[in-house]
Amino acid sequence: MVGRNNELKQIVECYESEGNKAIVLYGRYGMGKTSLALEFVKNLPSVYYSARELSEQEQLLQFTGEAGSSCDVKEPAFSYYRCFKQAIERNPDKKTVFVIDEFQYMITVGEAFKNAFIAIMKEAETEGKVMFLFLSSSVNWVENSLVEDLGQAARTLAGIIKLRELAFVELLDRFPNMPIDQTIYAGGILGGVPGLLDYWSEKLNVKENILRIFLYKRGLLRNEAERFLKSELRELPAYNAILATLAAGNWKLNDIYVRTGFSRAKISVYLKNLIALDVVEKVFSVETGSHDDVKKGMYCIKDNYLCFWYRYVFPNMSMLDRGMEKEVYDNIIAYDLDNFMRERYAGVCFEYMKLMSDLGKFGRKYEKWGRWYGKAGDIDVIGRDEEGHTIVAFCSFKSTPMNSSELRKCRELMRIAGVNADEIYIFAKSGFGQDIKVAAAYDKINLINMDEL
Repeated sequence: MVGRNNELKQIVECYESEGNKAIVLYGRYGMGKTSLALEFVKNLPSVYYSARELSEQEQLLQFTGEAGSSCDVKEPAFSYYRCFKQAIERNPDKKTVFVIDEFQYMITVGEAFKNAFIAIMKEAETEGKVMFLFLSSSVNWVENSLVEDLGQAARTLAGIIKLRELAFVELLDRFPNMPIDQTIYAGGILGGVPGLLDYWSEKLNVKENILRIFLYKRGLLRNEAERFLKSELRELPAYNAILATLAAGNWKLNDIYVRTGFSRAKISVYLKNLIALDVVEKVFSVETGSHDDVKKGMYCIKDNYLCFWYRYVFPNMSMLDRGMEKEVYDNIIAYDLDNFMRERYAGVCFEYMKLMSDLGKFGRKYEKWGRWYGKAGDIDVIGRDEEGHTIVAFCSFKSTPMNSSELRKCRELMRIAGVNADEIYIFAKSGFGQDIKVAAAYDKINLINMDEL
């Protein structure tokens, strides 16, 4: 339940409020929806059902049979309504919770479940005795089709909760015995999806985890990326081409056009679908007054796991199928991994800066945050307060200590961007050389080692 206290609290409050309630809990596969729901109902009268892609009649038969077994009903009633009633009648003094996992399969197959759901929610006899907790891994369906497909039933929903990925500070709780650099690698490679993080072993180093999870023929997540996308999208070949382009660092629309040969209109539609799925995001530079040197119209893979997979697994599948897993790691991944991780490390530092501001550690409350993407390099974090004060941060993810020449580059980027910072922070994976320590002390620049995070 790491990182899920707020969501659990919302569900509990909904349950304890008066009247019948229905709530939707959604998020991509592996977010921990089922675990959270089962934690919530462990001391409550409840019925759990995992919906599948079935015909309407078969879904009804499966539901009434499984729900009847969980309620210890010897002769299950073959209707949704009667099944709801039987479960409620067994615990008349407490609100009964119906947990329906992947409930989109119940809704999209026909009207029977919706009609029974509406009837039981409105019935005076069952008032205050029932709660429905609907779970879904289909982000696209919940955000774009749920209300239309539910129809009148949508009015009964008391809330819709989206499970987010775990933040870095929560990963520290998830891996309490792991060094901070290993935790950064785990999050940078797998993202904050609890179900994916379960595959990362605290007993193995980064190379061993990557080989075990991604590269070996029976790698635990070697084929998960395409399986996930196939479940949500059509035309997988087109999405493979676009995601491979983005993972290689080609973030501009024209780069995708040149590599794939798709029309710009077609690319825009695909990107829109990937954004709706929370896989891709369009990134913007904060407004600094400098327009000529800024990168515009960029798209990047938001999902760390998918980005890693399309950067290293997808383009090297022929070598992997030949059993050349260690060659792929030693000659391709190890050579490039720091470049890949730099962007993820910048995200960790971004989170750190916002958290420190919220905790009042800067003496000012910076409320507007962003990044500046320049043609000569990026300013990884820019924060501004209401009075116009500015704080900036740069991040280095190299295997050697940061030196004063890199500090000069940071200053040059600020000049190009037209940013006058009141405070400067610099984060470095491998620490700082003596020359930059002297310069930073003179200019009152804050140097943050990785272990200080």
